[in-house]
Amino acid sequence: MIIDGKALSAEVEVETAQRVKKMARKGVVPGLATVLVGENPASQMYIRLKHSACTRVGIRSENVVLPENCSEEDLIEKILE
Repeated sequence: MIIDGKALSAEVEVETAQRVKKMARKGVVPGLATVLVGENPASQMYIRLKHSACTRVGIRSENVVLPENCSEEDLIEKILE
């Protein structure tokens, strides 16, 4: 059996968008928050793809970027926000 990954992905997105709309009607809006420390290009691309997918299905998303030299305390503070 050959699986069409693109078609399956599109199907999952449609189903997810429907579930998100149903949740929104009940006053619940799902969200994704990402925190990136530093400027790793691969991580930036991964995060961009995740936020793009969120936009397509109606999920709220927020990206926080911190400098590579941020302290652990600053990172934890930002996560707790």
